Amino acid sequence: MLGPLTALACTLAALADPTGTALLSRESEFPFDEQRLVAGEANGGKLWRSRGLPEGGAPVPLVIVVHGVICDGQPHHWLTDDPAGPWDVRPVLDDLVDRGEIAPLVAAGPSQTRGGSDPEHLFDDLDFDRFVEAVDATLAPRQRVDRARVVVVAHSASACGTRGGAFRVLQARTFQASALLSLDGCMGPHDAEALATATRVGDVLVGYQRDVWIDRDFDGFAAAWNRSLAGRASVGRRVLSRFAFPSDAKNAHLEIVERALRRWLPELLPSREATSWVRDLATAIEPRGPTPLTAAR
Repeated sequence: MLGPLTALACTLAALADPTGTALLSRESEFPFDEQRLVAGEANGGKLWRSRGLPEGGAPVPLVIVVHGVICDGQPHHWLTDDPAGPWDVRPVLDDLVDRGEIAPLVAAGPSQTRGGSDPEHLFDDLDFDRFVEAVDATLAPRQRVDRARVVVVAHSASACGTRGGAFRVLQARTFQASALLSLDGCMGPHDAEALATATRVGDVLVGYQRDVWIDRDFDGFAAAWNRSLAGRASVGRRVLSRFAFPSDAKNAHLEIVERALRRWLPELLPSREATSWVRDLATAIEPRGPTPLTAAR
């Protein structure tokens, strides 16, 4: 029997249209926890290289995308073509790189197809230290992960609860994520407190939408978020943003990922062409420290 969150996630995925193109020449699958997380023969991890990456073992930024509930049993959501899309961030990242808005980068993600429809146990005990090491081994000898520029993107059920999913990056030992993007998760008050007060991460950027999946405690999350920010020492930005979508949006729950990447990655991983005054302007618009509820459109 599917629970309410599982049924909702499956319905939202089924409503969407496919996007993106196969970019096989720049992809690699690699072993990562498949005995525990993956049903069948697939590897547990996948990475993708953008255009323009330096060679010779150069350090490169890494975006780790952690998927939510899946119902089709297919691995590597958000890093592959999928008929239930838009589950593919590769065209978005390529576009941002080609426009000079972000630095050339690597995107990677773990997969869970064994029990992947169970939001209560999605990516339990996900070990981000081992995952980044596995990405490093797969990139070698052409590139290596710049551990000062690791951005984690959590979507849907992987942004629910603080014991598993992408929130496990807050327990990483060998690196500190420069940013955590928590997108359209469960919005529980305990999640708000944990994210607002996290010290093992730079920026925490929470995005949500109210067009679908409307039975969440948005006001309770915002209250706990702002209460937790009061008097907290500055570690990085803490931003809570509502994303508004037009009435003809096909699937706001999935489309929020592209919207958030386009909104925040140019600030988090700017290209070399991005000058210091642009970054200073971004900081002036969203100052560091406690940040009230904002709206992103």
